[in-house]
Amino acid sequence: MVLRGISFGYLTVIAIALAAASLPLPDNSRGNSFVTIAVLVIPLFICAQPFRLMLKRHPAPTRQLVSDIREHWPKLLWAVALYLSLAVTLEAFSGIKKSIPFVIPFYLDPFLIELDRFLFFGTDPWRITHALFGWATQPIVWLYNAWHFVHIGLAVWVAFSFDEIQKIRFTLILQFIWLVLGGGSHADVIGRARNGRRLLRRSQLRSNALGPAAARSVSHRDQGRLDRNHG
Repeated sequence: MVLRGISFGYLTVIAIALAAASLPLPDNSRGNSFVTIAVLVIPLFICAQPFRLMLKRHPAPTRQLVSDIREHWPKLLWAVALYLSLAVTLEAFSGIKKSIPFVIPFYLDPFLIELDRFLFFGTDPWRITHALFGWATQPIVWLYNAWHFVHIGLAVWVAFSFDEIQKIRFTLILQFIWLVLGGGSHADVIGRARNGRRLLRRSQLRSNALGPAAARSVSHRDQGRLDRNHG
């Protein structure tokens, strides 16, 4: 019974990953960086095991590795499937984030750019930071990209470091966080932005049709609805 439940749990994880990979996202939002990194890490992980045995002064580390694979290959296959499912799920969440500009543009960017210039007396702040810290640009880029390895490292840790039930629980929690909480919050933002834009357009049309005096009343009423919508 427990074995059947574990198999069902693994299949659920894989099904969620496949469903996430098939989300209708724009082609420009799709990528494979997380999956590529995950695949590249697998050989490193395999090589790490005999190296660990060598540090423990095992007399035959390679033979022991082959023996472990033969003995535990079903668990290893499930672990690899779970590990790649996490990478695919994270890739889907990344695609959801990248697709936001295709649905609702970054309409605040021009205002924020002008605000930055105002605060820095007519100069773009990036010009100042590049003049002072331009030498650190590449190291900062490396540090920024290092978070990919944090996610992949977490996937490796979950897939290969716990018993079967804990693996499935942790993986389902991660998939829930990325797709439901993360993707759902992004969808909520898009929905609110779309609704806000509809209210503003409706207010503008009514203002043009009713004249200045009535327009002010309509504008105040719709602005109140817009504030509640974004509150």
